[in-house]
Amino acid sequence: MKNSVSRGLLSLLLVVTLVTIAVSPFGLSTARAQGGGCPLSPEDCALLAAAAEAASEQTSVNVKSFNLDLAGGMGDQQSSLSATGFGPIVFDEGNDTFAIDLTFTDATLTTPDETQTGPGAFRFVDGDVYFGRGEGDAIEWQGTELDSGEAEAQLDELGLDINDIQEFPLLETLQALNDLPGVVTWSRGEDMTLEDGRTVAVFTFDLSLASLVGSQEFVNALSEALLPLVAQMGGEGGDMFSDPSTISFILSLVLSQLSDQLSASTAQLSVWISPEANLIYGLSSIVDVTLDLGFLTSLAPGATDSGSASTGPITFSLNFQAVLDQHNGTFEIEAPAEFEPLDTSSLNFDLSNILENAGVSLGGGEDTEPSAPTADTAEFDITVGQESTGALSDSNPNDLYRFEGTAGTAVTITMKKIDDSSNLDPYLKLYDASGNLLAENDDATDVVEGLGFLDSQIAQFTLPSDGIYVIEVSALFIPDNGDYSLLVETN
Repeated sequence: MKNSVSRGLLSLLLVVTLVTIAVSPFGLSTARAQGGGCPLSPEDCALLAAAAEAASEQTSVNVKSFNLDLAGGMGDQQSSLSATGFGPIVFDEGNDTFAIDLTFTDATLTTPDETQTGPGAFRFVDGDVYFGRGEGDAIEWQGTELDSGEAEAQLDELGLDINDIQEFPLLETLQALNDLPGVVTWSRGEDMTLEDGRTVAVFTFDLSLASLVGSQEFVNALSEALLPLVAQMGGEGGDMFSDPSTISFILSLVLSQLSDQLSASTAQLSVWISPEANLIYGLSSIVDVTLDLGFLTSLAPGATDSGSASTGPITFSLNFQAVLDQHNGTFEIEAPAEFEPLDTSSLNFDLSNILENAGVSLGGGEDTEPSAPTADTAEFDITVGQESTGALSDSNPNDLYRFEGTAGTAVTITMKKIDDSSNLDPYLKLYDASGNLLAENDDATDVVEGLGFLDSQIAQFTLPSDGIYVIEVSALFIPDNGDYSLLVETN
């Protein structure tokens, strides 16, 4: 039961983190108003700029009340959280969150395994996080220090440095994309009267996720931002992915698929600003996203359908509203005097698990490592000088060809997509009869007449001995049209 409680409480931590991000740096939605280019009336732009300036100097705020409905999951494995509550948030210099003390008057967490209900509390003090079940003096607290050690260890396994993650220019990228046409729609709705009689102006920002991820500017900016990280991954294929054009092409394919799926998704943020005080007295957010990662089976080399029982689209919905008051008030937030250790084992993040649950298997590990192609496993014979054709698909991600060679002979092996309009990205590997990898190529580096940018060629490779050789043809990306041609030539 303790692990279940921790999972539920950690879900609340995620929600509170989102709330804090929305509340503390109000300038995210109003930064453009300060920097110019505000598409609203001069009066509305001036009010947004004044509210952003006031928020940047804010030291605290009280969440007078909030209502939250959060749901998400994958396939039939869905969870939901509904909560209401209140409490103060104190900021340190620079408007980064320093301390939080939220009381949940009522909360219901539903998972595929169980449902938990009841009041609770959450505190974040001096880098430590605490969850409480119950109310008043009867609250039972659990707490832990937020430690990045686990994340660092997982990044080390990937060959990445956490410093590069921390220096990822995400904010700069978002600011650069803020002026993209059609991505963010600004509007001012009808004024609203709060319970205390205060009239507030309501500004709404609608974000088109499809337009954002589908824009070439987003691809270019993300490619540039990812390049330093990908370069550190090393290992097989490291040189290939150090090429900015290759990263840009990969992202354009993936983001194009995501853009199509996000066309029906919504993301909206509203802020309620007092024209008299230039302060934000409320905010609301609505997010509804559905993603099916099944398309990765055709984009990842060697990926297969795992047939997982949890296969299905990833869904996420958020409906949040908060009323704020007591701006720059004085609040004392202290750690609980007594608390039990909080079990954080459920925080482990495993990308391969997520992909497996989405129906995508990327292989790896001793049990799943595929055996190398050999002369006995080759499916087709190919004659030197005669072109062969085939087709790759999700169900047929690679073909194996064998040919007989003579020691000292220089061979050139070329794989091309047949349809120039196809996004097929051919990949070639050459093995000896025992399955030892001799050469491979993704994109031909030399300019050859009749060879496209993505076509593959192993050029002028000298065969080390007499015998049978095996060619594996595959692709980094397999679109609907996976038709290809294969040619083996000698001097």
